[in-house]
Amino acid sequence: MLFPHIPAMVLDRAGKDPAAPAFRIRLGEHWSDVPWRDVLPRIEAIAAGLLSAAELSRGARVSIIGNTSMDWVILDFAAMSVGLQTVPVYASLLPSEVGFMHADTSVELVVAENADQLGKVRACREGFRFFDVDYGPLALRGKVIVVNPAGLAPADDWESLADVEARGKARLADLRAEMKDRLASVKRADIATFTYTSGTTGPPKAVIQTHGNMLSLLENIEEVNLFGPEVRAGGLFLFLPLAHSFGRLIELAGAFFASPLVISSVATLAADLAGSRPGFFPGAPRVYEKMKGKIEGGVAAAPPLRQKIFRWALGVGKETIPFVTTGRALPLGLKLRHAIADKVVLSKLRARLGLDRAAVLLSGSAPLRSDVHEFFLALGLL
Repeated sequence: MLFPHIPAMVLDRAGKDPAAPAFRIRLGEHWSDVPWRDVLPRIEAIAAGLLSAAELSRGARVSIIGNTSMDWVILDFAAMSVGLQTVPVYASLLPSEVGFMHADTSVELVVAENADQLGKVRACREGFRFFDVDYGPLALRGKVIVVNPAGLAPADDWESLADVEARGKARLADLRAEMKDRLASVKRADIATFTYTSGTTGPPKAVIQTHGNMLSLLENIEEVNLFGPEVRAGGLFLFLPLAHSFGRLIELAGAFFASPLVISSVATLAADLAGSRPGFFPGAPRVYEKMKGKIEGGVAAAPPLRQKIFRWALGVGKETIPFVTTGRALPLGLKLRHAIADKVVLSKLRARLGLDRAAVLLSGSAPLRSDVHEFFLALGLL
């Protein structure tokens, strides 16, 4: 389906099926779905809160500094729903790098994840030096919005996201007409966001991405039918940083394909995979290399008989690759051997990884080694 812009896609999804899960989040040892009917009011309240945080023109830039979270995504949707452009910033950057990205894109309003990220803004707000260039004060408006203010002393330069959301909820009726007008003015060709390069050979460069740029990626995925019913039911696993275009694609795919975003992090990836059992898992090659290494390390420490059974089962899995990848039926003998190998070994390994419901695995940002690719194909993971 062709949408005029990203907010239209989000609002369409929320309106069509309010009871459907928008997110799947971990609460202690359990996973809980957050439906669109709970998310949409937050998007609207935060959008109103952003507009009341400072005098922001249409197309003004708002930065989001922090790790992947449900709040990050909701903030992104809220900002774009009132014609603002978002500038995602990696949580790992140094203050001078943070300052440069804000100066380079003329950010006016800042959202920081926590006290550490607020500290970086404070360090560069009045000026900084980056790649032997001196920069003056940042042209910021309003207070820095802090998502998780734990440990922060009250100060005049920040306010919590909870307060912004509460203020927006209180002012929603007054701002509703302006919000509707701003949304109506957004065009597919308008800038939606920026993605920065790594800056390894000089200052990072911002890739300007329009609503149309982002939506066309999703439309192309739809054409090849990558996200089928199994993927949508299990959810899209999202641990990648949202300052990266790969992570951003997954963020938007949730709403586009009516699939919940399974929110995770690098630190909790293994446990979250095992607990959530998603339908889709994206990762950089290094993630798959580590998974392969962990399995092989466990096998190496196992008794000789278990090692022999593993090697046999994996070998059978490898024999199926030419057939599975070309859509051909397995020969009867191989089919019988594979059924045994899958029951005894391969299915258990998929379950241990949390990938037993995964219909699609995707590797991106760098080449995937052929031996790693072959290993996962042999496990029955495409």
